[in-house]
Amino acid sequence: MSVCELIFRALSYDYDHFSAMIINSGHSCKNIFRSSLVHCLVSSISGVVKIDQGDLGLGDSTRDYYLDKEKHGEKISAHRKFLISKVALFLEDSNLPKSGTKIAEDVDEIIDFETNLAEILVPDEHRTNQSELCNLRRLNDLQTLMPLVDWRRYFHSVAPQVVHDYFASNPEIIIAEIDFMRRITNLLQLTDPRVITNYIYMRYSSAWARELGDRYEDISQDTFCSLEKDAVMEKLIYQEAS
Repeated sequence: MSVCELIFRALSYDYDHFSAMIINSGHSCKNIFRSSLVHCLVSSISGVVKIDQGDLGLGDSTRDYYLDKEKHGEKISAHRKFLISKVALFLEDSNLPKSGTKIAEDVDEIIDFETNLAEILVPDEHRTNQSELCNLRRLNDLQTLMPLVDWRRYFHSVAPQVVHDYFASNPEIIIAEIDFMRRITNLLQLTDPRVITNYIYMRYSSAWARELGDRYEDISQDTFCSLEKDAVMEKLIYQEAS
């Protein structure tokens, strides 16, 4: 049984339910994919749903941190320490037994999954042409592209009932990164659902750091300060090398 199964009693993996829950929480948590309403530059349609790739646990533009651990090892270590501390606090607050070894194993699996996710994300430098990110498709196309998610159920969960008929009409949508959706589907199929569940719940809980209390906020701030320190040191090294 995984750490998060102990905490949340997550007995099965249901990605569209978890994703809808995250969005309905009122917090921004773009884990594996993100959905938003945008203006389509190609067809001049306003208010069209856009599906795009998500981000990583360390935030936007941190793909290289996971792919070059020799250079960014201290950042990954800080991230690992943060996750271990947070899970330990969850178990403590839930009056559940905790094993340092088991927590570390679960966290390492999460970071391995994030590394695999980083490998399939399209890097920022390849996403500068907005027209190429405006791929008009139909909702049914998205269902075919990523069948692991029940997309109508997902949108019914995150959107008000007044627009449910709109989603039932197979509307036009934008799929920013079509190949990414294929790659993430393959990655999810190859990954133990327990690991995905742990990853999503860790992302979900990060969005609630302040509401969880001072101790959770403190470990978040400690990690942020550590990452900021590393960034300053990298900048100084770069300036000296120049």
